Amino acid sequence: MHGLVLAASVALLSALAPGTSFRDCDVCPVMVVMPAGSFEMGSPAGDPAATADERPQHRVSFARAFAVAKYATTRAEFARFVAESGYRVAPGCLILRGGGWIDDRRAGWRRPGFAQTERDPAVCMSWNDGAAYADWLSRKTGHSYALLTEAQWEYAARAGTTTPYYWGTQASRAYANYGAERCCAPAAEGKDRWLNTAPSGSFPPNAFGLYDMHGNAWQWMQDCWHRNYDGAPADGSAWLSGSCVDRVMRGGSWNCGTSTIRAAEREVHDLSGRYAVVGFRVARTD
Repeated sequence: MHGLVLAASVALLSALAPGTSFRDCDVCPVMVVMPAGSFEMGSPAGDPAATADERPQHRVSFARAFAVAKYATTRAEFARFVAESGYRVAPGCLILRGGGWIDDRRAGWRRPGFAQTERDPAVCMSWNDGAAYADWLSRKTGHSYALLTEAQWEYAARAGTTTPYYWGTQASRAYANYGAERCCAPAAEGKDRWLNTAPSGSFPPNAFGLYDMHGNAWQWMQDCWHRNYDGAPADGSAWLSGSCVDRVMRGGSWNCGTSTIRAAEREVHDLSGRYAVVGFRVARTD
């Protein structure tokens, strides 16, 4: 991987080699340049773990490089955004307690129902919170930041692979923080010693230099929810047609089973909802 490029030198992504890391400001997330290219998005017809919403598998091409945050947005990064922007996060979050989910009006990203470090991913994040953070970065830097599109996320998560996980065909706690084999309960074993979120960078990165694309915390996507890929964009852009009250999430989390952390897995929730298993990460496209 390339060394970190200073903020003042990053004018155009096209000037940087794929794999280069950079930061646009001293409080901005570290970004990694993704190469232009194509991939098969979704699950093949013969995949026994696949569901109907992961099909039909289809070709997506990125004509230009884009950048993705090396880590999901951390508590420290979100705290700096809140302090500088004055953004007010509504109270309340669905947290896991006593084996079930409860809506705790005292919970939130600072109190998600379990202990975190400042390097853990910020959770109890709504889609609106993630979009507000990306908008703040755009205003601050003069560049185009946004939540990842579904296609950007899957391309970045796969990192040139075609297997369910970037490391191979079988889930492994050596590479990701996830829950019990069958959803849904926290679990810890081996390198995965966290029942809840793990600090960013606790597991090996994929071939594109990105951490925690599988497990740890779900990540909100730009895209509106569609029940399958019929009519999905082929250029990697966000799919914003139809009802956009429900938005897509990707990646799985600390309480998910092995099938749920696959690269092709998709989930949907109301964009205003906050859950102790959901965060986000950002992309830059210019």
